[in-house]
Amino acid sequence: MSSTGTTLSASEGDKGFRNGAAPAKSKSHSTIALLRLLAFAATLSAFVTMITNKQKITIGPFTRWSKWHYSDAFMWFVVANCIAFIYLLFAAILGLISHSPMLVKHLVILDLIVSYMLFSAASAATAVAYIGKNGISQPGWTAICGVFERYCHHVAGALVACFLGWLFLTIAVFLGMRRSPAAV
Repeated sequence: MSSTGTTLSASEGDKGFRNGAAPAKSKSHSTIALLRLLAFAATLSAFVTMITNKQKITIGPFTRWSKWHYSDAFMWFVVANCIAFIYLLFAAILGLISHSPMLVKHLVILDLIVSYMLFSAASAATAVAYIGKNGISQPGWTAICGVFERYCHHVAGALVACFLGWLFLTIAVFLGMRRSPAAV
């Protein structure tokens, strides 16, 4: 007998129902969907910040631009964030609509792949940003962030957003694997 006076059979207790409450898996679906939506917002933010990021400086008769598509690592960063936010939007919606075990397993695997992709892109962009900020003395690459300060700040913000998106997605992967250990 429960504290409210209702009797639960063993099978009801095994399903996670207590006094009409939804099973624990439903809460897990919502948590994972929320984490996917947070990752969606973070990767969308990183994407928009990078594609709108450019800065022009003029020194005498010379004009120099700094744009995201001048670097292969930044191009990969933008493409990876675009793929991630599109996937995450659909995955969050599908995860809330359908609770099929097969779909859950596929989404966990796809979440894992997308999290690897985000980490790869953010790491490559971080390496280029580091060189832009500090330069490398041996080959004579000078730091550009002293000149293109606003551009570098936007890159840093996009990197933080992407790493947050990766973190949210990684937590969702762990929760999904915990809920469905045979998924991976």
